Amino acid sequence: MNASLGNASLAAASGLGPKEPAAFVVEANGRRLLLDCGEGPEPGRLPDVERIGRVDAVVLSHGHNDHVGALRLLDRIGRPPVFATAPVLARLKGISGHAIPIRGHCEILGIKIETGTDGHAPGGVWLRLAVGDGLLYMGDYSFESRLYAFDQPPPTPTMIFDGSYGDAEEAIEPQYRRILDILARGPTLLPVPPDGRGPELAMVLLEAGFAVAIDDQVRSVATMLTQAARESARPDAADQRQIVGCTRMHVPALKQRAARFHQPAHRRA
Repeated sequence: MNASLGNASLAAASGLGPKEPAAFVVEANGRRLLLDCGEGPEPGRLPDVERIGRVDAVVLSHGHNDHVGALRLLDRIGRPPVFATAPVLARLKGISGHAIPIRGHCEILGIKIETGTDGHAPGGVWLRLAVGDGLLYMGDYSFESRLYAFDQPPPTPTMIFDGSYGDAEEAIEPQYRRILDILARGPTLLPVPPDGRGPELAMVLLEAGFAVAIDDQVRSVATMLTQAARESARPDAADQRQIVGCTRMHVPALKQRAARFHQPAHRRA
């Protein structure tokens, strides 16, 4: 897809149609910016480098793999500098970059950009670029998170947002109630992304009075939400220090127990 934005242009190198890695190229004022550079959902599924071409900078909306997982391609697109919020940069492995605000204004290569929280991930932002009549890149976002804050973006003529999961007809609260019903039956292992729903689900369970154990990854994100990513948390959300104080989950022991559980019955006796 290619679109004109007045004196600027937009091209989707990847991210249209079925679930694909995010990669959108904006060209304005003689500069080319790549919005996100993801991989997945299957490992090794990458944007087409030829469709991206050489870019002058990469700007990241948040740190999930389908938006940052292809940064190993930087050498093939001109080795451009990477711009992201400080919490996102802190979790990138082997890549340094330049920090942009979680909530505020900045300028990248002469292009003015406004940012706001996306309600989806620590350090995650929407990006409003002052190109043409205006371009709003939402990335992934959520209105209904109990933990992550969402800033209403300003009206913008052109918008890119993630609709790959369809339009859910059910709000998140009934889903939480079903999870709580399951947990009431006994101890339960919940595999959830540490830099997304992990801390939020821990918070919901603590508020419901459950004893919660978390692994080190969830703990590190919860800690980040009290420090560098505190703007990403809703002001009315529970104190993240409660999550940080949860019991440590011993993952190797859980794996051993799971392996034993899945052995044939005559071997487990």
